[in-house]
Amino acid sequence: MLALVLLPLLASPPPAAPVSAAAVRRLESELSRISDDSDGTLGAVVVDVASGTAASLGGGDRFPMASVMKLPVAVAVLKKVDGGAVRIDERIAVGRGDLRPFSPIADRWKPGLSLAVGELIDDMIVASDNTAVDLLIRRLGGTSAVRESLAGLGLAGIEVDATELEMILRFRGIREVPPDQKMTPETLKRKTDAVPEAERMKAEFAFEKSPVDVATPEALARLLVRLWKRELLSAPSTDRLFSAMKRCATGDRRIRAGVPKGSEVFDKTGTIGRSANDVGIVRLPNGRTLAVVVLLKNAYVGEAEREAVSAKVAKAAAAAFGP
Repeated sequence: MLALVLLPLLASPPPAAPVSAAAVRRLESELSRISDDSDGTLGAVVVDVASGTAASLGGGDRFPMASVMKLPVAVAVLKKVDGGAVRIDERIAVGRGDLRPFSPIADRWKPGLSLAVGELIDDMIVASDNTAVDLLIRRLGGTSAVRESLAGLGLAGIEVDATELEMILRFRGIREVPPDQKMTPETLKRKTDAVPEAERMKAEFAFEKSPVDVATPEALARLLVRLWKRELLSAPSTDRLFSAMKRCATGDRRIRAGVPKGSEVFDKTGTIGRSANDVGIVRLPNGRTLAVVVLLKNAYVGEAEREAVSAKVAKAAAAAFGP
C-alpha cells in the first residue's frame, strides 16, 4: 500500500501577504521575455491559490497537452472510484497488444500480468506510463467517457480526444487505427518502419499544427486550483493523486528546477515533438501555494532548452509571488 501525502499543513509557515498588482505586472512582463527567448510559443498561467490572483500569457490559447492529459484522465478515473463505478483495487489484465512505447509496464511485461487501478494511476502519473493511461481510458469506456466526466465536473477547455496509441499513430504518419485499440510493439514498429521519412516528417508537422488532446493554460490552472481545494474528488482520492504527483519522476529539469529550496512540487509533465509542458502545484517556503502551468509548443531548440522554459517560469513566479 502506497503512503499518501497528507495535504493539510500541520506545521506550515504563516500565510503569505496578498499578491500586489505590481507583482502580477512584473511577472507577466517576465513571462513575455521568457516567451521571446524560447524559440517557440509559450502559454503560462500562475495562480495564487489562496486569493485567486493570477498572471497569464496566452492563457486562453490551445496547446497540445501531450502526457499532461494523464492528469485529467486520473481525475476522471478517481471520480468514478469515488462514485463506486470503479474500484481502486480492481485488477485489469495487460495483454501484449496493450503495450505502448515509453512504458515501464511494457519493459517488465510478461504473459498473465494484471495491475490494479491504483497501480495504473501511480504508473501513469509518476512515470508517465503510456500503457497505463490507455488501459484506464479503455476501462472508463473511451475518450468520450473521459470528456463526459470532465464536463460533469465543469472542467471546460480540456479536450481528451485521443488515446496515447492514437496520438502516436498520428504523429508517426500511420493512418490505420485498430478499432479495439490493441497493437503489439512489434506491429507498431513494423508500421512505423513502413512510413517513408518524408511522409513521417510531414505527419509530424501536421500534428504540430493540428494536435489532439489540447487544453488552454487557464483551464489546466482551474483544474489544479479546484483539485488542491478538494472541490473535484474525495479527500482519499485527492491525497492519492497528489501523492503520485509529488513523486513525478519526469520533471526534475522543469518546474522543480526553478523553485527555491524548501519548496514542495506536485506536478505532471508532457512531451511530444516540439512541445515540453509541466503543470503543478508549488508550495513555497513562505507559505504561499501557487498553481503553475507551462505549455510550450513549436520550439525548435533542443530538449534541454525546451525543459528549461518551465524552470524559468517557475523561478519568475517564485520571485514575483514569493517574498
